[in-house]
Amino acid sequence: CVLITAAAPALSAASPPAKHLVLVVADDLGYADLGYAGSQIATPNIDKLASAGVKLAHFYVQRACSPTRGALLTGRYNIRYGFQSG
Repeated sequence: CVLITAAAPALSAASPPAKHLVLVVADDLGYADLGYAGSQIATPNIDKLASAGVKLAHFYVQRACSPTRGALLTGRYNIRYGFQSG
């Protein structure tokens, strides 16, 4: 899994601008498959998001996407909520 986040201000005249959070989780994609990580594959839109946002490069992932997503959403190791296998 690869995770990229980006925040953008919301359009509002009455209150201070709120931030939007965009979370991109990609299955079956290796870290080195992205342009910003040195891949020969062109990924200009992802590269643009990555340059303006935060890249989580040291996230602990599992062999299937479900335990990884569960850990990301709860902030806990997958063994804690019984999702240690896909």
